[in-house]
Amino acid sequence: MSYAVVKRSLLLLALGVSAPVFAADGCGSQAAVPPAQRLSNTAQWTTASEDENFGYDVYRAEAEKGPFARLTKQPVLGNGTTAETHKYQYVDADIDPCKEYWYYVESITNDGQREKFTDVFHAPAKRHPGDAPKACCVPQNPRGGPEAASYDPAQPAIRIARRVLKGGSHLCAPNYCRRYRPAARHAEPVDTSTSHVGFRCIIRKAR
Repeated sequence: MSYAVVKRSLLLLALGVSAPVFAADGCGSQAAVPPAQRLSNTAQWTTASEDENFGYDVYRAEAEKGPFARLTKQPVLGNGTTAETHKYQYVDADIDPCKEYWYYVESITNDGQREKFTDVFHAPAKRHPGDAPKACCVPQNPRGGPEAASYDPAQPAIRIARRVLKGGSHLCAPNYCRRYRPAARHAEPVDTSTSHVGFRCIIRKAR
């Protein structure tokens, strides 16, 4: 079975969690957390076409080399044979926020054949245990604020984390950001390429 794969990506969604449920460092099982408030990893993939596609199973491990265990109790159903683009996702809410995980997607044909559909992809931990005690002059490792706080308030429907981009963009225009100075700082979604990062050079005529 062959597919034209347009996009294979992992989106990490950070949702609010009631503080009393977890240990002091926010780690542990989320079994007692209401489903709508759990931190989760969402695997998303897109096909450009499909051939005799029954569906997909999603696998997870706590190490890059495995062992991997199947998460899906029932396959994520495919769309048979089609030349149209289709998007799929699987939400894994059964995670320890302080652990990192590795995933891959396996495709299933209508006659039961299975093959690895994606490469193994990584989901970093969403929380970190409290730092170990350090010497008086060693700073704590800065990790910034919570992921949900970085979402763009002007686009509430788009829940993609943003980070600070240093150096600005050499592609900026007056109608966009105008931040092409080396000292510039602005927000950059984590799923966006940074190939535009840099600065502009100019030549002045001698006086």
